[in-house]
Amino acid sequence: MKPDQQQPRTDRKVACLGGLFFLSLTIALIIFAIWGIAETHQQYDIWLAENAAILVEDTGISAFYGVPLLLVALFVFGLYGIWIGVTGRRSTQFDRHWLKPLSTLIVVGVLCVFMGRYIGNTLWSQSFQANGYTQCQGAFVLTGKWAVRVWSRSPLLCFDEDLKIKLRSPTYSLSDINAEYHAD
Repeated sequence: MKPDQQQPRTDRKVACLGGLFFLSLTIALIIFAIWGIAETHQQYDIWLAENAAILVEDTGISAFYGVPLLLVALFVFGLYGIWIGVTGRRSTQFDRHWLKPLSTLIVVGVLCVFMGRYIGNTLWSQSFQANGYTQCQGAFVLTGKWAVRVWSRSPLLCFDEDLKIKLRSPTYSLSDINAEYHAD
């Protein structure tokens, strides 16, 4: 850098707090993604093993299948923010060689989140269909929730008004509903 050129003054506190925010966000998302996917897989496997009458697929959690690239980019940005906060200056090498690729990685990561959601939901749909389940149309009407799909062993259950009331009620758990309908 030439002596007459100076880097703009950097607010070290803001850079460090921003970096800590991105690192914390990344770590929290990693924990939530691993836990959410593991719990969902376990629950689906239990329902399939028990031949449950009704399955309620959480289509939102499958977005975490495509999140790794986005999390890597956020993690690196967090580290860079902390580095700026500690040193008080930006790295011209990082800015020149890594900033654009990481920005591109964030965009690609966001696209991968949507693609991961699509692929995850497609794979679970195939698994449910292979085990004899039929997807109920109008899952929102049945459950009052947007990010779900309802699957049934008997397509007639999809039109059962009592089931609709039970799926919308907080007093009924899905295991209780399945115990009642499995006995029928």
